[in-house]
Amino acid sequence: MTEYPTRPAKGVWALMVIRALHKSGAANQIGRDSAWLITTIATMEDVTRYTKAVSFWNTHLMDVTGFGHKGTFLKARASAVTAGWLIYQEGRKGLAATYWTNIPTAALPFVGKGVEDDAGSYSDQQIATPIKCRSESGPTTGPESGPESGPESGPERRTRRTVFFLLLAMLSLARICNHR
Repeated sequence: MTEYPTRPAKGVWALMVIRALHKSGAANQIGRDSAWLITTIATMEDVTRYTKAVSFWNTHLMDVTGFGHKGTFLKARASAVTAGWLIYQEGRKGLAATYWTNIPTAALPFVGKGVEDDAGSYSDQQIATPIKCRSESGPTTGPESGPESGPESGPERRTRRTVFFLLLAMLSLARICNHR
């Protein structure tokens, strides 16, 4: 069993995870459900002041994150674990599973980037290799249908959606921190 790691004393780990998640473009690889799960676990770690891993039963974590189907939740968790963003230790009868976040080696260059880095284009800060993203607009008819088609498809829409999603997560974290 892996031990919970030591986190920075100032309580900024969750923001570091969220920023690395955003700056590395990981949500495009692992999907928004996995990114939301990682963000939720990171903010819950912050609530414990990084003293221990957070524990959840599947149904409770599904409720907290808004997953309606267990299959979707399990797929998102598996994707986050496989990508190295989430450490998951399975529970057993009478003991909930434990979770904590991790920043994969590939995303470490994005940790500690200053706000001034946001002034430029996001395209030069994303992952170097282009990746196909899941379509959220659903299928369209005609020869242009497929996972990359539909109204407002493409990298601009995905970037806007990812930025909005992560800003919402940061606001939620700031709200949690202000209640202390």
